[in-house]
Order: sequence, then structure tokens, then C-alpha cells
Amino acid sequence: MNHYVGLWVDHVKAFIVALKLDGEVVLKTIESDVEPLIKSTGGERTKTPYGKGSVSQEKTQSRRQHQLKEFYDKIIKQVSKAEKIYLFGPGSAKKELNHEMQKVTALAPKIAAVDTSDKMTEPQMIAKVRNFYRLK
Repeated sequence: MNHYVGLWVDHVKAFIVALKLDGEVVLKTIESDVEPLIKSTGGERTKTPYGKGSVSQEKTQSRRQHQLKEFYDKIIKQVSKAEKIYLFGPGSAKKELNHEMQKVTALAPKIAAVDTSDKMTEPQMIAKVRNFYRLK
């Protein structure tokens, strides 16, 4: 398939901008089911004297990592037929996704670049991807 992909990603959602060589632009959004990070301020007592406390931080972190892996797998499935992939976005999600993509031998050479960018509107994303690939 002859198309280039720009992928804006954070831990909440991903926007896939597919630019086909005939000039057509396809924008797709993938929502994540990742629970937000909640920092606890202290311990919590149970109502029963010898009952088990609240969910441990390790379990919460493990569940979050599993949810992120599923989110990244959904994205990888959507962009696997692209010729080139440009990753950008705020935070660490783009680097984590890049790490997951590097594990897939067919995708690793397709990653053109990984850049940091702030939150953007859909037209700004499309313009950034077009500018990166130097397409009109």
C-alpha cells in the first residue's frame, strides 16, 4: 500500500493521519482504555479489623501497563501496512510506542522519525505530517 502515516499519540488517544500518494487524507482516532494515573496521598484503612487493604500500587501499575500494551497493539495493527511512519506527540507515549514497534521486525525500518510536539488540532496534525513528508 502506498501511503505515509503520521501518528500523534498520548496515553489517552491516538490520531492516525494517512496520506496517500494521490493526495487523499484519512484521519482516524483510536481511544485508549487506560486508567488515569492516580497518586495516592497515603494509606487507607479497611472497615474490617483484619481485612485486606485497598488495591496495591503494584497491581494498579501492572494493570495500567497491560492496558497500554493493548492500546499500542491496536495502533500497530492499524499502521502495519504503511510505507513510512512518523511518530509525534507530547509525553512519553510516543517513545513507548516506538519501543513496541521496534519489536515488530517488519515495522522497525518503517519508522521515519520520533518528534516531540504539543497538543494539536486535526488540521495542524495533517499540516505537520504533510510538511514532514513534503507533500501538498
